[in-house]
Amino acid sequence: MTGQCPGNSVSRRSVLLSVAGVIVGSAVLGVDARAAQAASTRVPRWARRWHAPIYDLDDFLHRDPHAHYQKRSVLLTIDDGPSSEWTPRYLRLLHKHHVQATFNMIGEQVRPNRHLVRAVASQGHVIANHTWTHDEALPYGTPEHVHREIQQTNEAIHDVTGHRPTQFRAPGGVWGPRVYDELARQQMMPVDWDIDPRDWAMPGVAAIESAMLKAGRGDIILCHDGGGDRSQTYQALKKVIPELLHRGLNFVTLPSR
Repeated sequence: MTGQCPGNSVSRRSVLLSVAGVIVGSAVLGVDARAAQAASTRVPRWARRWHAPIYDLDDFLHRDPHAHYQKRSVLLTIDDGPSSEWTPRYLRLLHKHHVQATFNMIGEQVRPNRHLVRAVASQGHVIANHTWTHDEALPYGTPEHVHREIQQTNEAIHDVTGHRPTQFRAPGGVWGPRVYDELARQQMMPVDWDIDPRDWAMPGVAAIESAMLKAGRGDIILCHDGGGDRSQTYQALKKVIPELLHRGLNFVTLPSR
């Protein structure tokens, strides 16, 4: 596991959305159009079949017309944990500023750090699925492999917290039809990002701060608490969180139930 993520999220988004236009069909979760229409009254719109991930809050609002956020909201996402060294520090920092975030956790690290996972949940943060092994080649695996990576992680998180994740982030931001198929079966929401400080590469505290401070209304910010030394990210967040709050931005999370 490297925790590495592509830096050009805009380019990746345009490619994925063009692919989505080709593979979108009338079927939802494998049923015909009439059954899908009936199902829409029972299943939240965000829980149905996806063909591209959410890149920002506007994406989510467009797909779920019943959702709403304060106009000046951002979403902070923290990947590749839990980490026995860094996750507790992040939790203390978030608690200090009364900020909620989304922790995208790697399944094989959940049970060995169950006390941290419970702490994340008890403080009101969202826990999302980031696969069992941080497999960046996930879309190219067999359907059975994709199912195992996602299902094992859901089970581990449920066993520790009592809650099953409803959100998923693809390692490296690499998506594909087999991933979307599995998420549809499990009624999970794919969530990407549009602010990437590339903190996994440790470019320096100033560089991470500069990238994160470009965040504005509706942005989804990516950073990491796992996968290596996260001292630079932590130091950057100590400045970024209060600065964004000072600008009047609200830290929000997507629905998790």
